[in-house]
Amino acid sequence: MTKRRLPHWWSAGKDLMRHVIRDGGSNAARRSETKRVTALAATFLLLVAGVVVSAPGLMTANADGSVKVDNDHHGDDNDQECENQDKPETEHDGHNEHEGQNDDEGQNESQDEGQDQSQDDSSNAATFSATSSNDNGGEDANNGDDNKADDEGENQAEDQNDGGDHDDDGDHDDDACIATIEVHKVIGADHGGSMAPSEFALKLDDQVVQQSVDITVEPGAHTVSEDDIFGYELKAITCTDALSGAPVSADGTLTIAAGEHVSCEVVNDEVPPTITLHKEVVTDNGGTAVESDFALTVNGDVVPHDASSTIEMANQPAVISEEPTAGYATASIECSSDIAASANNTSNAGESSLSVVPVLGENIDCTITNDDIAPTVTIHKVVVGSDKLPSAFQMLLGGANAKQDTAIDVDANTPVEVSEVDDANFVSSIKCSDNSDKSPLDNPLTLVEGQNATCVVTNTLKTVDAPVNLVLTKTDDGLLKVAGGASFDYTITVHNIGPGNPSAASTVTDQLPAGLEFVSFPANCVQAGQALTCTIGAADLQAGGDPVVIIVKVRALASAPSGTYTNLAFVDTPGDPACGSADCTPTCLTESNNVDCEDTDITREASISVEKVDDVVGAVNPGGSYSYLMRVTNPGPSTFLANLTLTDDLPSSLTLQQVLPGDGWTCNDVDPLVCHYGVDLQPGTTTSDVHIVVKVDPNFLGDSIINLATAIAIVDPASAAASPPVGSNPGTVVTATDDETTAVVRNADLKIVKTASQPTASAGNNFNWVLDVVNNGPNAATNVVVNDAMPAQFEVIAAFPSAGATCTNTASAVQCTAASLLVGGSFKITVQVRVVAAAAAGTVTNTATVTTSSNDPNVADNTDSESINIVAVSSSPPTPAGPSAGPTPQLPRTGNSPIGGPLSLASLLVAGGLVSLVISRRRRAASA
Repeated sequence: MTKRRLPHWWSAGKDLMRHVIRDGGSNAARRSETKRVTALAATFLLLVAGVVVSAPGLMTANADGSVKVDNDHHGDDNDQECENQDKPETEHDGHNEHEGQNDDEGQNESQDEGQDQSQDDSSNAATFSATSSNDNGGEDANNGDDNKADDEGENQAEDQNDGGDHDDDGDHDDDACIATIEVHKVIGADHGGSMAPSEFALKLDDQVVQQSVDITVEPGAHTVSEDDIFGYELKAITCTDALSGAPVSADGTLTIAAGEHVSCEVVNDEVPPTITLHKEVVTDNGGTAVESDFALTVNGDVVPHDASSTIEMANQPAVISEEPTAGYATASIECSSDIAASANNTSNAGESSLSVVPVLGENIDCTITNDDIAPTVTIHKVVVGSDKLPSAFQMLLGGANAKQDTAIDVDANTPVEVSEVDDANFVSSIKCSDNSDKSPLDNPLTLVEGQNATCVVTNTLKTVDAPVNLVLTKTDDGLLKVAGGASFDYTITVHNIGPGNPSAASTVTDQLPAGLEFVSFPANCVQAGQALTCTIGAADLQAGGDPVVIIVKVRALASAPSGTYTNLAFVDTPGDPACGSADCTPTCLTESNNVDCEDTDITREASISVEKVDDVVGAVNPGGSYSYLMRVTNPGPSTFLANLTLTDDLPSSLTLQQVLPGDGWTCNDVDPLVCHYGVDLQPGTTTSDVHIVVKVDPNFLGDSIINLATAIAIVDPASAAASPPVGSNPGTVVTATDDETTAVVRNADLKIVKTASQPTASAGNNFNWVLDVVNNGPNAATNVVVNDAMPAQFEVIAAFPSAGATCTNTASAVQCTAASLLVGGSFKITVQVRVVAAAAAGTVTNTATVTTSSNDPNVADNTDSESINIVAVSSSPPTPAGPSAGPTPQLPRTGNSPIGGPLSLASLLVAGGLVSLVISRRRRAASA
């Protein structure tokens, strides 16, 4: 450290005092010099007082009256070696000078020629006691009792001074050689844990320590740590300087210096528990489901298979379950924990859920096992026309004997047939249905997991003499059908009203008229041209039994003329022919309940559609040209369109440029456009395109253009004359329209220029900002907006726009708008502002912007700024109060003036010398 020296005047003063109190010879001589001593002491005191006056920054008075000397001495006692902190107060008996840190190693050895070691208490007639107060508050006490001073005033002791403050009292702050560390715990509490910070064992250098208190340690390396606690994860150990907050360590390992106070925070997070669900599927009853077909849940939320799912809150029940899967039952749920003694090592059987209570850090694995549920078949026997008991008939399931009225397990997804041992005296019929929705099922049965079916086996006693009476009916839905249109159904129903039963199979015949065709029919039917023949077994037409229903789907051909179409159906069976004999041909006039006819109305229809598209990609600009393509289609389904006309009345924003009609079209060349198609438009065909070119009005201000095309035609007028129409469609005018929306984008290059009405302004004065806006095209601009936000130095008085714009303003902003601005158009805005009273002098810049909803291809000129110089308000110097007013009084000069200080010191030294001279002369006169 740099050695700091006391000012030269302090050393001179000390030398003076040394001469005052030093013995120049014998004790007698000392006594004779008492008055001189007194005079010299007084001189020195005056000298010190002068210093205080001339340099008050160098000496100040302490509260206790002692003097504090400021040597510009800013050393820190903490820089001393720690072993010096406990040394007792050092007594200096001579005139030992301390100018810095004193190690007191020197010994003042006297070379007094007179060998005078007088104990006379009066030897020091004048005693000087001053407290040299450096920053550490130590004292230098020079009593002169044992000091072997050199008569020549030369102190041979070497006080080692490094420039720091010296503390002779040995009262160094103890913190200079120790350090403190405080450790405390922070716990994240997001997952239901209950641990308190005090339950964690925090360690300093592997020793458990108390939390949140200062722990005294020796300077050097130290380590903060903790004991692990299950369920909690150490996230961080961060240490910071307790005073400055500066980081010291990010992992608990730190090196601490003397006097430091470090705070360490040990942060733990709770470790949430996890649950992993696995699925096992047992398919011993023919099931086909796999593990991924099941939705596993924890607390009702579906979780992935074989993957850990975090449980956010520990110490709360978690319900393990799954969403129901048809045909499968939960066989068991088994859970195991990675904690051996956990209560979550548990299982159940046959239950659909299991509850566990996981703790922090616990990992639970659960397996949910499902078993497929075997489908069942129940066989029920009905006996008709005989007193034979149902139990007398042997039922068969899959060829094996089966009990009646008992649910029998069968394999899922495997065909199995219900039958019985034949009895020649009975006719047997079997009808199966689903137990849940009663829907009919085919036999053999193919059931899925968990499905239950019932099959009713009816045995009817065969009779020879009882007559058979079959009844057939045929219906459609009664709606008008369209030639070439959608298909429709005929429903044929046959039942036996008895009392006898057919001895053989019955035959149903359906004869379609020309113009209709079959689309689909049951598997027991065979088509031959326009005739369909279906066979019904005797067992299915038992007296009193359920009717047999045959559904036949047909459609009218596109070429079918409009009219009414009659469909004939009849049934034949031995003993009950359709028309009384086996060789007759039934007609709709045949009086027999075995015959039925259904009339269906058929009409011909055509419709029309028009399609209109443009060739614009994206958008078109005002003044630009583009094309429309138009075409007309006849979707049919059954007739042509005649006298087809296409019209296009262009909107005012478009001008017709060119017409290019396709094959079959003839068009005019003016707006509105009218085109005629010269041929009939057949069903399912489309015309060629009509191509027109249009141009957009350069001053169009809209965002889009909508153009509508209309097609008009007559539906097959010839068919109305050829056959009486069932409906009114033939000869009817049909119309279709289509519009096309074309986006329009205007390119308008707006520019704004901002100027100020004057180059400078002062507080309280008004001036104008002038904004000039112009549209450089190439298109008109719409929704033009000008914004001017004022700097704080200005307040808006008013805004004055030219024609075409309107403005609103607040004290701090102006906004002006114009609905549109044509190419080359412009407007001006004058904004009158006032410079606020508090505005500081200097240059202030104001910026204005202009925007538009049109596309501005160059936004660089949409903003402009202008600056104005605010100047200070000039003022004259104050005028004296009156003719007698004089100069302003000045305060007395104090402090370290470069001239005043030395002059004051010199004056005091002269005064002191005079006092000393007077006293000396009086002493000499007295002694004489």
